[in-house]
Amino acid sequence: MKSITSKVSYLKGLIEGLEVKKDSKEGKVISVMSDILQDIAYEVEEMKESQSIIQEYVDTIDQDLLSLQEDFYDEDEDDDFLEDFLGIECPMCDETIYIDKDVFGGKGNICCPNCHKEISLNNIYSCDYECEELKNKND
Repeated sequence: MKSITSKVSYLKGLIEGLEVKKDSKEGKVISVMSDILQDIAYEVEEMKESQSIIQEYVDTIDQDLLSLQEDFYDEDEDDDFLEDFLGIECPMCDETIYIDKDVFGGKGNICCPNCHKEISLNNIYSCDYECEELKNKND
């Protein structure tokens, strides 16, 4: 595909080939129009170059932002956080309740935050919490 400037240059050549006198009214109009087209073509070419540079800059910023998001909002952090909690299903309302493993002793009762009924923690073990370690805590 030809560039706009080359097309305008071709058009100017065609106009010169018409051999219209530049002193006539038609010649003056055609000459001014071709000059305006040439100016517009140069401006468009400059804007294309500027847009290309800006697009490269935006792509670089986008890559940097993606890298920062991966560093600061890593999904693995959520998994690490959940490893410190034990999920227990309330027998009354069937909602899952998460209890801090360090506080959990395997004995006693807790109040369900959803239905406000007491849940007995006696003999509740989770393989996620290394059952042997939990049993040893209770002994």
